[in-house]
Amino acid sequence: MGIYLPLAIVIAFVLGKIEYSTINVESMLSGSDIYSIALFMFIMLIFTGLGEELVFRSIIQTRLEQTMGPMPGLFIASLLFGAMHSGYGTIDEVIFTFSAALIIGYLFQKTRSLLFITLIHGYINVFLFGILPLGLM
Repeated sequence: MGIYLPLAIVIAFVLGKIEYSTINVESMLSGSDIYSIALFMFIMLIFTGLGEELVFRSIIQTRLEQTMGPMPGLFIASLLFGAMHSGYGTIDEVIFTFSAALIIGYLFQKTRSLLFITLIHGYINVFLFGILPLGLM
């Protein structure tokens, strides 16, 4: 895990800050105690980060890369990821999530580390839906 955790947190913070500027969200933290924060981080890392990365990178992107090649596979998987986030109702969010998916998908191509991209995705959500709305950073 070595460099992956600090690098994932830095990448996630930058992407989370950018995404926070595209959508209006309130903090989903249920409290400021250590238990609430730990539970929130667990949910964001496992259910959102790991869940979406298993589907979009480990399954969809990998399969598309095998059938269409690395760049088309990355591009189409990223388009699908962006489209999935269209529920926020803004084109800015779709463009952001497509762009973030390109970055995360590219990092997955280079590392083939599900752990690394799960940490990035999960921590983006920790920053976006937990820390940034509280004005803590």
